[in-house]
Amino acid sequence: MDTAFRQTPKKIPVISFRSITGILSVGIISAGNFLASYLMINFSTETDYGLYVSILSGLMLASGIQNAVVCTPMSIGAAKMEVRQRNEFVSSILAFQLAFLFVTILATFVFDLLFNAFDFENSPPIALSLLSLLTATFLLREFLRIRGYLYGEATAILAGDFFHFLANGTFLIILSRFNLNIEAVAATLCTSNCLYLFFEAKRSKIHTSTDKKSAIKALSDAWQRGGKWSLPGVLATWAQNNAFVYLSAMLISIEATAMLAATRLLLMPVNIISSGLNVVYRPSWAKRIVVERSVVGRSTRRICISLCFLLTIYIVVLALTWEYIVMYVFGGKFNDGFKLLLLWGVVFFLQNIRSRESNMLQLLEDFKYLTIVGAPAAVLCLFVSMVAILNVGTSGALYGIIVSELVMITLFHRRWARD
Repeated sequence: MDTAFRQTPKKIPVISFRSITGILSVGIISAGNFLASYLMINFSTETDYGLYVSILSGLMLASGIQNAVVCTPMSIGAAKMEVRQRNEFVSSILAFQLAFLFVTILATFVFDLLFNAFDFENSPPIALSLLSLLTATFLLREFLRIRGYLYGEATAILAGDFFHFLANGTFLIILSRFNLNIEAVAATLCTSNCLYLFFEAKRSKIHTSTDKKSAIKALSDAWQRGGKWSLPGVLATWAQNNAFVYLSAMLISIEATAMLAATRLLLMPVNIISSGLNVVYRPSWAKRIVVERSVVGRSTRRICISLCFLLTIYIVVLALTWEYIVMYVFGGKFNDGFKLLLLWGVVFFLQNIRSRESNMLQLLEDFKYLTIVGAPAAVLCLFVSMVAILNVGTSGALYGIIVSELVMITLFHRRWARD
């Protein structure tokens, strides 16, 4: 029997071997992003770093869409299936994804060829085909990681993530000694993703379904299970969490976006722990939510309280060492970012609480309510942020996030607690 589906104890522990490997896995991925950000802040221009942040935000959007349509319904739904049915379901979805991404990459390569043939004066800062290839390899990598957790392969995922980090880090450090621009970073990430996919394909001997009807049926099942409602909810959440990237760039400058992103980067370690715990425990929670909701509720509450406590201590440490951070991490840049650091601390604190409430609704497959609340909250976030930016400057970009998070925490908790 797969290790992910063994009988679990009555009390779900916050700290276990699976949770530690999950945290380390997500931590290694984020360490790679931190290394890329650190090198770009110190060895490239603020404009290039701002473009990197925008591309990373776009990748998060693509990943969010994939999670909404495929991964979340798969990890929750497949956890409740028999082994054979689950294997067919997962392999059929993977086959569809490979076909879709191949067509997308091919289309963007053709577009780039036509664009270059007409020799436009204002060329984009990065080739669309490179962005497409980066996105496709990133999405496949994320899919295989979620699949691995579903089958209880946390240790193997950790090894793959470490391999990816070493490859990506080595390439970036070498490039930083020559010319670290946005296209070089994108090409490096794409190469590292391809190496990871090769490593994973050799390790797990992944099979894909060749039956078109099975693939279409599996995707349809995932869509009906929650994708049709979780997709707009994910789009709304992404707009809310990443509004600062585009609003600050449009209303202030790309350098303002860089400062917002740099200060947020410091708080990502706590977010890493939260993401790692969620991705590891979600299949187990999904199996038990119907008959043991109180047990799952206590487990998620313990994790939420622990993370809030950790975040508070971490923010105090960052505040006390701010001058050293500016000097040694930011290379003397972003001296005015202290207020942004504190505001990001408030945002992360609220997002940690909201994540617990939205997780409970996802486990109950109440995706419709998540969207009904999330979409207006995103609009509220955009409106408040826009007004605040025009009145108080860069820090105003975070006010909308704070307001919308408070609204969602209140409504999400009332929904699942009442039911």
